[in-house]
Amino acid sequence: MQPAPALAWLDALAELDTGQMRELAEQLMSDRGGHFLTPGEALPLRPLLMRRSHLMNNVAIGMTLIRLSVANAQRRCADDPGRLKALLGQEPMAGAPSPFREPWYAGTWQADVAPHQGVWRFTGFGRGMTASDIAGRTTLGLAYERSLVARLLKAGGASLVGPDAQAVWARSTVQAARRAVRGSGALRIGLLLGSSPSPKEEQEVEKEAGALRRLGVKAARVALDDADVLFGRVADRDGSFDVMVYDRATKAVPIGSSPPERLRELRASASGTVFLRADGDPLCSHDVLLAWLYEARHEFGPRYTRLIHDHVPATFVVDDRPVLIEGVRTSLLKHLETQRDHYVLKGAGSQEGGTLVGRAAGERRWSEALDRSVGGHSTVVAQRLTQDDEVSVPLWSDGEVREEGTFRVPTSALYCGGEYAGALVRLSSSGSAIAQEGGPLHSVLLTLDP
Repeated sequence: MQPAPALAWLDALAELDTGQMRELAEQLMSDRGGHFLTPGEALPLRPLLMRRSHLMNNVAIGMTLIRLSVANAQRRCADDPGRLKALLGQEPMAGAPSPFREPWYAGTWQADVAPHQGVWRFTGFGRGMTASDIAGRTTLGLAYERSLVARLLKAGGASLVGPDAQAVWARSTVQAARRAVRGSGALRIGLLLGSSPSPKEEQEVEKEAGALRRLGVKAARVALDDADVLFGRVADRDGSFDVMVYDRATKAVPIGSSPPERLRELRASASGTVFLRADGDPLCSHDVLLAWLYEARHEFGPRYTRLIHDHVPATFVVDDRPVLIEGVRTSLLKHLETQRDHYVLKGAGSQEGGTLVGRAAGERRWSEALDRSVGGHSTVVAQRLTQDDEVSVPLWSDGEVREEGTFRVPTSALYCGGEYAGALVRLSSSGSAIAQEGGPLHSVLLTLDP
């Protein structure tokens, strides 16, 4: 059965005639970035909807789990980032800042969520979303918020809300910049682009600079090759910069690799400017950290033990060792062999990356993957599969409304500087988002209250 907010949207949608339905679809396509459907491609005609109180409760649980995950990693490596890298099987990078230098909530976090009957199960945490990824969520959310259906609901007194992800990112970036310079006075922030940025990227960064300016902060974009240094500070024709945000300048650099040579030169010669990675150190988003948290769940006291049990599926670092499963000491490898249909292997941190779903892999391939995981060069994580909610979503395709499709709704919730910044929903027709082949349909999560 659909929850009440979804039924309210569907009831309003049913009031539209054919012409209004076409208008709705055209508006959604336009507001989603001018995207036009190819023959056979479908457009979701509604977002995922929750009551605000339910959403914010789940959001708060996610933030708590992120805090516990980072704190547990700090404790495990004795607050030594070099030791953390060694535990994760990565080479220390000379001159790299400590991932624990900033507060645990700093930067951008993405929580991978499996929603089930209004409760979120967190299957992974990622760090390092770019501002353009964040802005895309705002664009998608506004498309539904401004739609004809939304106007009908609001006319009836309903409150339909989605966060402005780009504004949240701007607030988070200014907070991080002020922490970096340790001051509350006038601030000038430079947004550093990589070499030879495309016109589209320049436009995106100009929008980001605009979001910063709306907060009363001076901001400008600077291409890496055009950056100049004057009296020990990065400068352009309008003056020098207090802070350079360099997320985009390293966007194409693999995790653990050295930054571009030009960026290293710039940082060495501009000691008067603070260089800031506003999205945060991605090292703390390693899948292993969630496994460590799950396996240490009984060490946090009854409240947090229950929270982890209820909201994190069983997650283990794969090795030939005993673990606690449902209160019983069990051989992990034997458990994974016999319970293959219920687990997925995540190649956490490996260059190959990727995942292997047990029920889709076959017995032989699964056993070979487990053998490679033990004593290998990369760390592999096993996680119990979760089932997302199934929802019915009306689709627009080939100029008409198709029958409602039934989808699972794996969701990615975004946090910037500890503030919720929206969620992207991937409509998956398979039993698990991990097993989805091809590009899934995308929607967003909004709150709808009477």
